[in-house]
Amino acid sequence: METKVCGISKKPALLLAAAAIVLTASAATAASFVHRNSNRVTLNFNRAWRFNGTNGAFSGVSVNDSGSGWISVCLPQENVTVKHMFFNGGKTTGSGAAWDFTSWYRKHYTPPAAYAGRIFLLEFEGVATTATVYVNGDQVVMHQGGYTPFTVDITEKIAAGSDNVIAVQVNSHYQSDVPPECGEIDFCVFGGIVRNVNLHVVDPLHVEWNWVSIPPATSPSSVPSGTVTSHVKLINNAASAKNYRLTTSIVDHAGNVVASGSADGAIDAGGASVITYETSNGSVDNFWSPVNPYLYNVYTQVQDGEAYVDEQVDRTGFRTIYPMSRGTSYSGIYINGTKIKLFGLNRHETFPFIGRAAARRLQRKDADILKYDLGCNTVRCSHYPQASDFLKRCDEIGLMILQEVPGWQHVPSRDGVWWNLLRQCLKEMIYRDRNRPSVISFGVRVNESMDNNSLYGPMNDTARAIDPSRPTHGVRMGGTSSFLEDIWTQNFVEPGAGDNDPWITTEAVGHNLRPQVHSWDNDADQLRQATAHINEQNKTFGNQYSMGRLGWCAFDYNSPHPNATTNEIGGRITAAPYLSPHGVASIFRIPKLAGYLFQSQRDPATCGYMVYIANDRTETSPTTVTVFSNCSTVELFRNGTSLGSKSGTVGPNLPHPVFQWTGVASGGTLRAIGSEGGVSHQVSPPGDPVAIVLTPDDSIIYDGGDMTRVVVSLVDTSGRPIRSRADSITMSATGAGEFVGEARSALEGGQFAFYVKSRDGEYGAVNCASSVIGNTDISPGSATVNVIREASVAQRFTPTAHTGTAASEKTIYRKIVGNRFHVPPNEPENARVSVYDLAGRLLRRVTTQPAQVLDFGKTAGVSNGIYLVKIECGRTAAGKGCREGKE
Repeated sequence: METKVCGISKKPALLLAAAAIVLTASAATAASFVHRNSNRVTLNFNRAWRFNGTNGAFSGVSVNDSGSGWISVCLPQENVTVKHMFFNGGKTTGSGAAWDFTSWYRKHYTPPAAYAGRIFLLEFEGVATTATVYVNGDQVVMHQGGYTPFTVDITEKIAAGSDNVIAVQVNSHYQSDVPPECGEIDFCVFGGIVRNVNLHVVDPLHVEWNWVSIPPATSPSSVPSGTVTSHVKLINNAASAKNYRLTTSIVDHAGNVVASGSADGAIDAGGASVITYETSNGSVDNFWSPVNPYLYNVYTQVQDGEAYVDEQVDRTGFRTIYPMSRGTSYSGIYINGTKIKLFGLNRHETFPFIGRAAARRLQRKDADILKYDLGCNTVRCSHYPQASDFLKRCDEIGLMILQEVPGWQHVPSRDGVWWNLLRQCLKEMIYRDRNRPSVISFGVRVNESMDNNSLYGPMNDTARAIDPSRPTHGVRMGGTSSFLEDIWTQNFVEPGAGDNDPWITTEAVGHNLRPQVHSWDNDADQLRQATAHINEQNKTFGNQYSMGRLGWCAFDYNSPHPNATTNEIGGRITAAPYLSPHGVASIFRIPKLAGYLFQSQRDPATCGYMVYIANDRTETSPTTVTVFSNCSTVELFRNGTSLGSKSGTVGPNLPHPVFQWTGVASGGTLRAIGSEGGVSHQVSPPGDPVAIVLTPDDSIIYDGGDMTRVVVSLVDTSGRPIRSRADSITMSATGAGEFVGEARSALEGGQFAFYVKSRDGEYGAVNCASSVIGNTDISPGSATVNVIREASVAQRFTPTAHTGTAASEKTIYRKIVGNRFHVPPNEPENARVSVYDLAGRLLRRVTTQPAQVLDFGKTAGVSNGIYLVKIECGRTAAGKGCREGKE
């Protein structure tokens, strides 16, 4: 049996070109990291834009953006808001879709006069689909591709101390030369500036990127090395050559430098060099894994002669990946020498109403849902690179990722623009994501496409050259195929003894389930979907040749493809797209019964215990009662009488098999009690509806385009949503925020949802309301979301030295998940963090370090929820911090 080190034995990896350097490696110490003066400032550039979606043929600067058709927006911003289900999606090609037009975004910006002489780098994280950027009327760049970032140097076009106009023409028409379009696809591309925009103001001598890595594993049991190699791309935009010193510091949660290294050299005027050097040995010993997602801050400091001019920071984790072939008990992927079976779901970056234009909070929330609500240890980003905010949250919580290039089945037969843009996207994806420890493999093949060795051979070579630390994969539908990648990935098929390996089944169930299951279907229908996933995952956990299986899919999504409909629900709909109902949760992220199945497979040591009765107790409910739980045994009661305590027996290969009781009489109240964790679940026959209940995910959001979901539920006297109801309801949100949704719709499974989006510089209450149309006996619902000022409009991801004598102070509201609070990495050393409940009661006060993780569940009894967090008292000029003890 041939073994591979991340598959690199198949093709020799190309080394990054390194400039000539004098290598110096400092000894590892426990010294605190010291920030230096820096000319780098990173600005959140999402605010104060004007948008025109009238498909006008404007030039970059001549149009009057205060005239008709222009509105004020905060980014990300969809070019058109659509209904969550039926809207014009352009049939299967996207042509003629609701977003199929050209729009304009414009922003006025006056940089401080002090920024004169610096370099202005405007970064777009994602624009769908072609962006042409103008500064003061001059075109500076055109970028094609809606799923990866691009950065443009606008220094020559912008004037410090003066008003400047930045304009972006966004072409969201169907473009057959731009991946993923070129044939029919099973998802919507959408349109607009769909991700964040940042402005980086830097010194002429600055870091473009720093990729840090540790030696790869050489066997499944390899123990990771603490030696870190730093690959820095250094840019010199000055008119003269520079003598530089680069220093990379690896900083732990306590603010201590655990490893560092430096390099000296010279760089020509207008030059760019990739400089590679190692840090000192032996101190990086806290390695990232799904159960211990430890992240270090990596600071890269630049000296121009003796003067410090730049300081860049990233947050990353260190771990090894080894995809094992034919393991002794089952195949798996080894993270830091520990074998893990991949278990999870696919995710489309599709949100109701807004398409892909989701605020940071929503992107991060999806990662939490996948990890904690749906029990996944892995998610496949299908079928394109997904938002950096989502990936960074996966880093923080330990959710592994399969990332891949954009596309769906169709690839032009000949080399040309489309091929070149796919290659470009691959490079942009890897350069962006190779510091993300959650990404365990890069997908280099268009999903379910036919073999094309002329394209995919070089794609694999490129991926291994840019990042030799990870394996590659390429998802197939079936049949014989060339195996160019390091991991064989195929949809809907289990590996056998003679098949290629290592092997991941990347899709299961999905459109193969007929008829499809919707969020409004009854419990018997929804159990069909759950049972299909039980059967598929049970096969995988019992298959020694499988590394794991990912279900299709996490959330319902918009699609123009016939797979989005079935004969049972009306066949192919002319207007398209319909709502593809393949998710274990609705497009609103509300779980179906299959969602609770996935949740029951969580590791109780990291995610806690749960128990859930998958039965609505209606006249048509199954008499075989199914219970999902990760407890070792569950006892079921009916009307207080025990029906016995059992171990799970359905899906015996699952980490937590499913529990069932047969012949349970209809009617009556069921109560299930788990043997661990004090968990229980009770369900009674649904009563008459009495009220609408509105439940915001967050009661407090920031101004400037922040968003939160508000769930609408029609409940009975027990507070339980009534799945059988499809009443028509009205919804609204007024005040210091915008309503994003449908003002009128029908409930789906007794529930619905909308979003609240904040405006720029507007604070106060957003009053949300909903009521049933034509039924005054059902109490209307209301809820309030409060908008507060963002703590830092001009985010300094790289702090400058702390020299002030006065203690700074700011108050923020944070949602504490899993009892833990992550101190932002840009906070000062020895900052005092005070946590209060919303009534103002002090729960805990500690002195912290940047990026420290505080477990308030242990020290203050804090549970998941919203808390007031006050951060104050950074290090003074005398070097003294707050006097409270550390956590």
